[in-house]
Amino acid sequence: MLGFHLVFVEADESSGLKRLKLLAQNELREQAGVTEKLAQIQTSLDYDALFAKSIEKRPVVMGYHMTSDRDGRTSGVLPAPVMGAESLRGNQHTDNTAELKTWALALQAYRMQDWDRCDVQLLNLQRQNAKKYLYQLYAERVASMRLLPFDPEWDGATNFQTK
Repeated sequence: MLGFHLVFVEADESSGLKRLKLLAQNELREQAGVTEKLAQIQTSLDYDALFAKSIEKRPVVMGYHMTSDRDGRTSGVLPAPVMGAESLRGNQHTDNTAELKTWALALQAYRMQDWDRCDVQLLNLQRQNAKKYLYQLYAERVASMRLLPFDPEWDGATNFQTK
C-alpha cells in the first residue's frame, strides 16, 4: 500500500497543455494540423489524468481536503476505502505493537536528548527489525548529536541534507 500525505489542491498545468489549447484557438488556428496534433498529444500532457491512471488499480491512500463549497459543489460521495473495517481488526501477518512502543520510547529519549537511553531503544529496534533503515539512520544521528552540547531550546527536529 502506498500513501500520499498531501492534497493536490489545483490542477497540474506544468505540461503547457492549457497554453497549447489557447494557441490552437487563437494564434495557431489557421495552421494546418494543429488541432489534430493537439488531440493526439493531449492525453500525454494531462499529468493529473496520467497520475490517476497510474494509481487506479493499486492500493493507494490519498489525502482529502474537505470544504463546505469548492467550485460550486457542496456535497458528494467519498470514494470507497482502500481497506475495509475487517482488515483493521488486526494484522494477521505481523504484530508490530512492541516495535511501535519501542519506537515511541526511542523518540521520547531522542527529544529529551537522552542519548544513552535512545541508543538502547534503537539497538532494540534494530534487533526487532534489522531491515528498517530508519533505525540505523537515527542511530547515526544520535552518534553525531552526542558531540554537541545539551540544547534546552532544541525541539527534536532533524534536517536531513540528502533525499
